[in-house]
Amino acid sequence: MTSSAEAYAERIAPLLVSPDLEGHSGTMFDRKGFAILPSPGLTGGYVHDFMAASEALVSRANVSIRS
Repeated sequence: MTSSAEAYAERIAPLLVSPDLEGHSGTMFDRKGFAILPSPGLTGGYVHDFMAASEALVSRANVSIRS
């Protein structure tokens, strides 16, 4: 179910000027204004392993990526 533009603005506009945002740099919010929190399973180790596997796959595909 989608909300009207007015309802969305009523929920989101206060977030844009809230001083509470100072401690939440990079936080994303859903359409109702609730913070979207990171998954507990997305640890540094998981990210490292995922990136290493991705780089190995790119290498085997014989393509280059820009960093």
